[in-house]
Amino acid sequence: MRKPYRFYSLNRPKLRQSWNKYNLYNLYRQVGREPQIRGTPTFFQQKWAAKAKTRAYHGEHIPEKKWVRQFSRRLLSAVDLPPQYLAANDGSEQAAGRGSGLSTSNVTAESYSKVPKFSTQEKSRRRPPPFGDVNKLLSDQFTNMTPYMQMTFAPLERRLDTAVFRALFASSVRQARQFVIHGAVKVNGKKMIHPSYQLNPGDMFQVDVEKVMYGTGQQKRAEGDKRLRENLEARKAKASALYQEAAGGKPTEEAAGEKVATDGDEGGEKTSSSESATADKAEAAESEGSASPGVESLTPEETWKMNNRALKFLLKDIKKMLQNNPKDLTAKDKKRLRLFRADAKRFLSHPEESELDAQEMMEELQLQMKSHELMRESFEKLGLKRDDEVAEAAEEQETEQHNRQRQTDKGLEGLSEEQKEKAMRIMGASQLSREEMRKLGRLLKYDEENPIDDSKPYATPWRPRPFMSAFAFIPRYLEVNPNICAAVYLRHPVARKGMAEVPTPFSYLTNQLTHNWYLERG
Repeated sequence: MRKPYRFYSLNRPKLRQSWNKYNLYNLYRQVGREPQIRGTPTFFQQKWAAKAKTRAYHGEHIPEKKWVRQFSRRLLSAVDLPPQYLAANDGSEQAAGRGSGLSTSNVTAESYSKVPKFSTQEKSRRRPPPFGDVNKLLSDQFTNMTPYMQMTFAPLERRLDTAVFRALFASSVRQARQFVIHGAVKVNGKKMIHPSYQLNPGDMFQVDVEKVMYGTGQQKRAEGDKRLRENLEARKAKASALYQEAAGGKPTEEAAGEKVATDGDEGGEKTSSSESATADKAEAAESEGSASPGVESLTPEETWKMNNRALKFLLKDIKKMLQNNPKDLTAKDKKRLRLFRADAKRFLSHPEESELDAQEMMEELQLQMKSHELMRESFEKLGLKRDDEVAEAAEEQETEQHNRQRQTDKGLEGLSEEQKEKAMRIMGASQLSREEMRKLGRLLKYDEENPIDDSKPYATPWRPRPFMSAFAFIPRYLEVNPNICAAVYLRHPVARKGMAEVPTPFSYLTNQLTHNWYLERG
């Protein structure tokens, strides 16, 4: 049956067997309220309105003629007979004095009943107001009886698609019907493609795990992810372009030559300015080379460690400058400092993946910030390192690295080698506390169990669908094993004292009017 237009309408709401958020809002507005008695509707009009409401929820995808053939006047129920009462009495006390108006015993099954009664708070909440509310006055008398009328739609609970929905393997009855038609459901080990199949007590049905994860998991937002990916790529490209502009880098010699030629054609002023900038850079490089006598003799690893440490010092100074002297810096200087800070952090966190060179970064920053006293002092301190100080720093770095490795191995116990390598890549040069290491280990373990897989039709890692908790209940007549997505139909639903096993959001009076409609008694 085709899905009606505005299936989850908010203006003229109809309740549905679905986990949709609009349906949840409609349930919140309407559940537990009796049909409004306004004006003087005839009995026929009341029955018609009740039938329309209940059929919109129970089997709305089933044609009316098909449902009428399934409707049964026989409503299954279970009488409350406590075993203690049956063991103590043989039934003769019920017949004593019958017909004579006498009663020789006050013993009844009622006194042995284990049906939970309402608490004092619940009784006070359910107490009707002294004047007025007709709906509450009508419904209060049904709290201690067996609600037979709630069993009107019990035959539909035997349908395979309804049972799949009740077992929480699909987010709606229509989706459960789709799963069955597509061959994702087996009954007693055999594929069943008929959603109207009537389950018998003891039947076991199983749904394909991937289908259940798709039906009950959070849906993938393809367009949203695409836009986010494009934004991230654009930001990355913009940041690299700004860095190149700030660093004054030229991608190739040919491009540099072309730029010089064009500048020369335009005029001599630009040529002279570019020459002076080049001369300044050369002087800065020479001064730095003369200020650090033992650097050229270092191994590449020692040079990298020294640069790494220098970057850390510079990051601290930049942070101080941005916090303490915001008025002394121009907008361009602030921008360059922030760009340098971002590049340095990226270099420190992912040194093996970084295309940046720490020495070039520091040279460029020294050239740009030579007017600031604090930065000049920092560079002088870093440049005047002697060989013994370099060796001492390298030894300290090695000891620190060894301690960090030992702490890392202790914090990442229980993870595979691949996950440990991933953790090392994530941490980079940063140092984590023991608690942070444990949290990282838990996250990586969860990531290993629920990996991100773009090939899946649902969002990964798997998360339950939003607003699922309000619908997460399983009726008594089903036994569900969520680990293998299988369930057993134990028995047909029955009515007991104070409770009916057919899940329905409608009150007793609404279902009673519906039952009267289908009895077809004019």
